[in-house]
Amino acid sequence: MSHKPKRGDDPVSECPSGATAVAETPPPVDPPAAAPAEPPADPIATLSARLATLTAEIADKTARVPVIKARLADPADHRAAERELTELHADLEFQQRERTKVEHQLERMRAVERDRARRPDVEASRRLATVELPAAIAVLEASAAAHGQALETAISVVHALGAALERAGSPRAGEVGQPSLEAVRAGAAARIELIFPTFGTVYAVAPAMMHGNHVLSRAAYGRLLAELQRLVEDETGGSDGDA
Repeated sequence: MSHKPKRGDDPVSECPSGATAVAETPPPVDPPAAAPAEPPADPIATLSARLATLTAEIADKTARVPVIKARLADPADHRAAERELTELHADLEFQQRERTKVEHQLERMRAVERDRARRPDVEASRRLATVELPAAIAVLEASAAAHGQALETAISVVHALGAALERAGSPRAGEVGQPSLEAVRAGAAARIELIFPTFGTVYAVAPAMMHGNHVLSRAAYGRLLAELQRLVEDETGGSDGDA
């Protein structure tokens, strides 16, 4: 005999209207939200709090010592007071040792924190001293050498200009007023327009180091050039094209 399935044996069954009905799946239930994790305790703050507690308890017990000692004079209370005093001294010694230990731990942890806080500045100072400062000094030395060479060349050129005007018979050759490089090295005064702009560079950086000089700008180079060009033009009658 064959077995006919009964209505309800399968999750899929026919509705009275003949349509197929599918059993509904219950919606998923979200798990409860986890409680936010508490931030880790600051070990320095924890030790500091413990140190404060120990200090307060030690002070309280220390204040009780003379009170208990006073009870030793009473024969009826002598034994009890002596026992309390012994226990109190033992507690004090234990807590004092613990306090010393906590103080040492706290000092070590604070030293680590200080080192951690100053590490960026320590590393920065090392980088500045070993990398950036040598590079800056090298540029300064190179520019100083280049400037010295350029100054010697300018002194020689200006002197040669005066000598050329003198050989050309110009009565104004003396206005050039520039001794030779050898004479300048021996102590003769060079044109201030050549020398003082160097001081002007220093003045622009540190005014207190240079004060009272009336030619303090690199613009003096341009003024010297214009002055000497005008002098040559006046004494030679202009450029070669105008001759």
